Amino acid sequence: MLTTRNLCLMAAGLALVYVAATLVSYSRILGGDATIDDGVIGGDYAAFYAAGGLVLHGQADHLYDAQSVHAVQQAAIQGRVPDLYVAYRNPAFFALVMAPFAALDLLPSFAVWTLASVGLIVTAIRLTLRTTPSVRAHWKLVALAVGGFLPVYSGLVDGQNAAVSLMLYVLVYLALRDGRDAHAGAWAALGLFKPQLFFVLPLVFVASRRWRALRAYAVVTGALAAISVALVGLEGLLAWARIIVDYEPANAAKLAPRMYSLKSFFDLLLPEQKNLALGLTLICSLAVLALVMRVWMAHDTSRHELRFLWTLTMLAALLVDPHLVDYDLTVLILPGLLLLGALPEAVWWMCGLFLLTMIDAPLGVGDVGLQLSVVLLAGLAIRIWRHIEHGRRLSVTNFTLHGVYGGARAA
Repeated sequence: MLTTRNLCLMAAGLALVYVAATLVSYSRILGGDATIDDGVIGGDYAAFYAAGGLVLHGQADHLYDAQSVHAVQQAAIQGRVPDLYVAYRNPAFFALVMAPFAALDLLPSFAVWTLASVGLIVTAIRLTLRTTPSVRAHWKLVALAVGGFLPVYSGLVDGQNAAVSLMLYVLVYLALRDGRDAHAGAWAALGLFKPQLFFVLPLVFVASRRWRALRAYAVVTGALAAISVALVGLEGLLAWARIIVDYEPANAAKLAPRMYSLKSFFDLLLPEQKNLALGLTLICSLAVLALVMRVWMAHDTSRHELRFLWTLTMLAALLVDPHLVDYDLTVLILPGLLLLGALPEAVWWMCGLFLLTMIDAPLGVGDVGLQLSVVLLAGLAIRIWRHIEHGRRLSVTNFTLHGVYGGARAA
């Protein structure tokens, strides 16, 4: 029988499979039979490790130099994969975060980074559960579901920074919930280590007229920009831009089946019509952003309503992100927990997304691919928007009726 408990038990089984696969891969690597770029464990962490190593050894101005990054990566894996090269594509300031991890050898460093990521995920969940008492009572089921969520596993074994993204989204939400707008702006600016996933937030601050948040965002952004310039110089920033422009198109094409945004949706749906796909992506992305800004402009943000506004904002951020790989969906843990405590049918939306990400492949018909997960994300965003609008209409109606009957009684 398909019940929430049975689905969570299935998630627990998947989590055990993921753990077993990781342990097998680690044993192969430690035994010299495989490298960190083989099989289950991906090579994304090699870029972060190399960036941290360059900063650690006073060569930060070479962060975006292919030869320097390649040399660090080859030294770390002792040349076992001669053609391994993973470009560092994050802003320069993020390399400072990775410098302490680069003080260790690659595999111990990867293990410590993984433990830190798990710690961030657990902390993010605990902080969120404090705001959702009805869900907190079922924390064991939550743990099982998160453990079996494929994006979480992908982020951990790829050595990605998705756990950092989740933690920052949680901190921004909690700051807004508690009326600490300046803190919200500062946390949002730190999300610029992955700008494509966080650029929606300053638009939200403008739309909701949260000027303290916007000022804090601008101050922290300026500080991060100054740090980046100090590390790599203006030439380094130009080199970063060139890497994004030169490297990203081929990388996006290669990872398209693992991506879950409007861009990847139209790229897979219209593989032979790139211009049309790009045009539809831009139109739909602008429509999504306009909708989010309109909603924030039109609504007060009580604690109850904020959870829906924040969920809609996060879904929009995912949909318009041009480089949204499966591990980035780790951030969905936050809206999932917020919705489970407020929207009865939310569990089925989450189960659908859980199953589709587990398949981790578009529905293919010839050369055309249909990424059903994007359809589901868009459908959930529409459902949340309708819920918000319905609540607004009820509030207006109740306010009007109160005014009419209150006036009649006074007369």
